[in-house]
Amino acid sequence: MKYRPEPIDTSGVALGDDLVALTEVLARNSHERWARQRLEDGWRYGPQRDDARKEHPCLVPYEALPDSERDYDRVIAVETIKALLAIGYGLQAPRPSRVTATSRVTAGNAVELLENVESLDLAALIALWNTHDPERALGTREVYRRFGERILRLGEPLLASDVLVEGLKRHAGDVRLLQLQALALARAGATQRANGILAQLDRDGHGDEETLGLLARTCKDLGMRAGDPEERKAQLSCAFDAYARAYRSSDGYWSGINAATLAVVLRDRETAVAIAREVRETCHRVLSQPRTGGTDAYWVLATLGEAALILDDWGQAEMWYGRAAAEGVGRFGDLSSTRRNARLLLEHIGGDRTRVERCFEIPRVVVFAGHMLDRADRPHPRFPPAIEGAVRDAIEERLRRLDGRLGFASAACGSDLLFLESVLALGGEVSVVLPYGRDEFAADTVDVI
Repeated sequence: MKYRPEPIDTSGVALGDDLVALTEVLARNSHERWARQRLEDGWRYGPQRDDARKEHPCLVPYEALPDSERDYDRVIAVETIKALLAIGYGLQAPRPSRVTATSRVTAGNAVELLENVESLDLAALIALWNTHDPERALGTREVYRRFGERILRLGEPLLASDVLVEGLKRHAGDVRLLQLQALALARAGATQRANGILAQLDRDGHGDEETLGLLARTCKDLGMRAGDPEERKAQLSCAFDAYARAYRSSDGYWSGINAATLAVVLRDRETAVAIAREVRETCHRVLSQPRTGGTDAYWVLATLGEAALILDDWGQAEMWYGRAAAEGVGRFGDLSSTRRNARLLLEHIGGDRTRVERCFEIPRVVVFAGHMLDRADRPHPRFPPAIEGAVRDAIEERLRRLDGRLGFASAACGSDLLFLESVLALGGEVSVVLPYGRDEFAADTVDVI
């Protein structure tokens, strides 16, 4: 058979900067779809491709792929976009959010805020919060709830606490606001205060799964930190009791698996195994149903991995943890939480820790400080603009060797910005930490060059 491929002619199509950026998104998605299908078909990571053992070296996050593999995905993405344009289709960027970082938040635009809060980034949320009139309500209690939830998801518990404190002043006793305030305090390190709020909610008859789960988490954290063995056992027993009560009242797999894990820690193997088996069945039922907007497949898969560990089924544990890792690409906080629970289990049941660890390759956190670009009038060169490209290359190379994709730095014009851009180019996350006010910092370190 003679076959002569004849793809659409895209030689006359040039992509603008916005579409070039889109190709990276599509290339990443292509890899994620391929990886998910492989994992669902029973494949797992292996250093060499082995069809008999269903192992493949490319079952890793997109950022960890060799350059040759990522380039392959990029070519497919580029040619797909070019083909669409060549046959007459157009691509239009999504409309920006109607609520911007400079919008003023008042009770009058609470509805608009509610419609857009999930699409706002942290900078916009901070601007919205800082520009609202503290003498006037931000909006309904639902506005405070949504606002606080969004900020917590973006990893700013202190700011979330400020929002929730104001919300509770205007809507005293609101259970959801109190739950969120406790969560913010726990994430900010004020575990004892969070525990007190949650214990009071439980005493007041608000012992739903959310309250009991958070109460159990704070008891667990207090127990793990306790230096006294009796205090440790007492707090962990309280945590088990709260998780078990939540599980009995809701049949929720999340509270159930946490109860099972703590039963292992408390050396009640029989109870742990019984709960793990029940949770496993619940998770299989959830996975067999069509996925809805309220179902987060990551936690179902991670729970199945944890249940398999408790049941001493290492093959299943590796498989489910591998699928969870593929589902949770980029969700470093969730991956870290899952790995932490797995490590806790392994401390008590033993076994080859590396079999689980390799499922959760979380990048390193890198904190950076460096020189600004030289001003034109600097008498003795330190960082002349002529070597900017070489410095960028050196930073990227170092980040690749460290697998550093969680970056913290200020944003001075020079090596700080090169570092932040390099982390983003590797598919990581950055946090800008300013030593003083934004406007003054910009005037001193950005506008001067």
